[in-house]
Amino acid sequence: MRSVTCLMLVMFVLVSAAFAEDAVSPQTATTYCTYQDGSQVTVRYSDTAPARKGDLPAGKIWSPGDVPMLLFTEVPLKVANTDLPVGAYSMYVIPGKDKWTLIVSKNVSANAPYDEKLDIVRTSMDTGKLTMAMDAPKISFAHISPKVCSLRVDYGKTGAWADAFAQK
Repeated sequence: MRSVTCLMLVMFVLVSAAFAEDAVSPQTATTYCTYQDGSQVTVRYSDTAPARKGDLPAGKIWSPGDVPMLLFTEVPLKVANTDLPVGAYSMYVIPGKDKWTLIVSKNVSANAPYDEKLDIVRTSMDTGKLTMAMDAPKISFAHISPKVCSLRVDYGKTGAWADAFAQK
């Protein structure tokens, strides 16, 4: 009797864990960069393909899935000559023809619309053409040096990057 109860308890825990995992949005992706000392900067974003296909609207605020990217830093950073303390931030991009702009905002309120007055920093992003079009947005980090991470945003036929996240 006791072994049956234990078996049922184990099965309940496994099924509960599976349902809890399904409750997390499958449309959310996370990317991170680990600095030489082990501290990290993390970005959580929607990897849902936008309803509209084709090029992004030039000169207009955009974020994957029309949901702000969330930046979490556990170490002070310098982003485009601006000090960014440890904390959480939202990020957006403004696509352009030859350059994009990366925006870091202090607004992390759920479902809050973008507010330019809450911008902390804006920095230029270089762009290039991808060999294959990306149907869904892909955000990634790459190391430039042990204390500098480059953020990359790939979508459609464009890749944009900013060598902006320097550990202080």
